[in-house]
Amino acid sequence: MKTPDVSVVVPCYNEAENVPLLFERIDAVFAGLAESCEILFVNDGSTDGTRAAMDALAAAHPHFRPLHLVRNCGQSAAVVAGMRRARGKYILTLDGDLQNDPCDFPRFLELLRDHDCVCGYRAERNDTWVRKVSSRVGNAVRNAVLRDGIRDSGCGSKGFRRACPTSPRSTASTASSPCSSAARASASSSAPSPTTRASMACRSTA
Repeated sequence: MKTPDVSVVVPCYNEAENVPLLFERIDAVFAGLAESCEILFVNDGSTDGTRAAMDALAAAHPHFRPLHLVRNCGQSAAVVAGMRRARGKYILTLDGDLQNDPCDFPRFLELLRDHDCVCGYRAERNDTWVRKVSSRVGNAVRNAVLRDGIRDSGCGSKGFRRACPTSPRSTASTASSPCSSAARASASSSAPSPTTRASMACRSTA
């Protein structure tokens, strides 16, 4: 099989109903793009029909690749497992709960031409006020300590060049954007071979 241009990695835990819907949305986005893709869903030890839903898609679509973990390892571990098996030049990630819109992916790929990674942030959140406040406090504390410029570390929409996760350098310059339709992509750093990062607002589908 030809190596794809893009790998889309989606961690899923008990998302049987969402699996086919999210696959269709991702597939529709790439139907209008020049880049080829593989869609890799990671079953994080689900106890519902997630495994069966993924296997059914794999049987019908050669570019869909299911990965089944033997037990629930958590979202971060599931994403890492998927990224390790991804073959594309670019790796895009998305949560499996339908709260992130894959229609943002074309803009992610555009930004990745000039940056090593793109970190989405949720412009509108379909959560309770408690979760919203908790997230804002958590992100504020995190940024105060790390100062890495990531606005919303909990957003599942991210994009990477393949070399980015294994880059030996952590120095980064950040380009931020006020909305998903117009992101400034200029970034510079005096450090050699820096890891540059862009942030971008992501739409919600829920």
